[in-house]
Amino acid sequence: MSNTSDNGEFRKIFDDYTSGARKKYISYNGEALEVYLPRGIDFIKAPKAKKIASGNAEREIISALTDNSIGKSLADIVDGFGSRAKEQNVVIVTSDDTRDVNYRAEDPRGLLKPTLDLLLEKGISKDNITILVGTGNHVIPNQEAVSRWIFGNTIVDSFGRGIVYHHSIDSAMTSVGALSNGVDARFNSYVTNANLVVVTGFIEPHFMAGFSGGAKGIFPGVAAAETTLKGIHDAEKMASPSSDFFLIDGNPVRRSINEGLDLIAKKGVQFYLLNMGKHEEELTFVVGGNIKDAFNKGVGRAMPYSNVNVTRKYDIVLFSAGHVTGSDHYQLVKGMCAASRITKNDGTVVLLGPNRDGMGGGKGYLSALRQLKEMRPEAYLNYVRGNGAEYPVGAWEAVKLATAMHDGIAPFWVTGNQSIRESLDYAPGQNAYQVFTNGQEGIAIMLEGSLAVAIDSQKKIKGANTISIAYLGHETVIPTYRQSS
Repeated sequence: MSNTSDNGEFRKIFDDYTSGARKKYISYNGEALEVYLPRGIDFIKAPKAKKIASGNAEREIISALTDNSIGKSLADIVDGFGSRAKEQNVVIVTSDDTRDVNYRAEDPRGLLKPTLDLLLEKGISKDNITILVGTGNHVIPNQEAVSRWIFGNTIVDSFGRGIVYHHSIDSAMTSVGALSNGVDARFNSYVTNANLVVVTGFIEPHFMAGFSGGAKGIFPGVAAAETTLKGIHDAEKMASPSSDFFLIDGNPVRRSINEGLDLIAKKGVQFYLLNMGKHEEELTFVVGGNIKDAFNKGVGRAMPYSNVNVTRKYDIVLFSAGHVTGSDHYQLVKGMCAASRITKNDGTVVLLGPNRDGMGGGKGYLSALRQLKEMRPEAYLNYVRGNGAEYPVGAWEAVKLATAMHDGIAPFWVTGNQSIRESLDYAPGQNAYQVFTNGQEGIAIMLEGSLAVAIDSQKKIKGANTISIAYLGHETVIPTYRQSS
């Protein structure tokens, strides 16, 4: 197929193999993108969910901190400090900008203002409150700008000196013992030295830990890089079929996460969970209380609208990244893991994402991508499982990508971020810049062209006149293939 900015050739592919094209609007970088898609495409619809009106959101958050908590409420925990409350060190662990959590005081759905108000009203000294941004292994280059984006001006101007970013390599860490596999469990010293840690976050499906949220805010949120690498992101756990969306019981990643939490708690640190659920940008629930029990309740609340059963598999699945998966290439792997669940053997997953922050994942991720491309999935998985295999920080994402490429399923990366076009050549699969070598076309044409190439390729592989295609446009709604009875 020739390189061209004229999408007429691509529309002809649609006409030949999919009964023509139709104009649709899909999400790209937070905006509606006008694009022509094959007429026969199936749009995977998100289940409906009961939403909390914005006018009731703050009341729900306060209730989760007080009378509706699971186990002892945050108010009761602080009351238990008595006259010593002003001496207690309190850490509020938050998500970073790769998670769509509402924190701003200006937003009635914001988790922080009601939490801070309660702590201050109960006698905790403002000087003893630290807002610790749990970055995991992400690197935040411009902390001031990110803080204002996450927390808003009110909180930054009031608590600016108390906002600290976790760095998995450079932050001060404290060992709290060993995990069951012998790995030294080291966590940010702000957490291990605290009297009380409030863990905030967002409960949504997660491709390693079953669901995000809960103790995941601590491990890997504020863990040392080596602890994360060997404790929860080792190759065996990453390649395990039990470390997948929706799976909590029997999930080796979640088991190690809870081990790390328990080791910190044995040092006398009290934990309180404040997690939210969201669906289509709207608040669906708030849970607070015992970190494990409240998390389990939140999972039960999120499951009905997070999973959609699909009764067929497709030759091509188009995944459109949302806030999290659109941040960088590393995060977009989650989309590959979701879409591959309903992709046929030897099928193609077209991954549309702005990659706002570039490739992400650090040098270890890029190195692992190159290895995966050179070795191919099965050989790469065997290699990283082997003793003495090089397995740098960030490589775990490449392992999850390799597992998603089972049975010949291949990714096709589409982005308008030209700064990563050279790096994309090191990633397995195809990318849009191999179709558009001058890279000056708009993202809509790049997507149409990439889909046309994928359709043409599938036609040759399958020898079929009609190619089945699905569109998956909700990063927090994960499809599950269920054969119809």
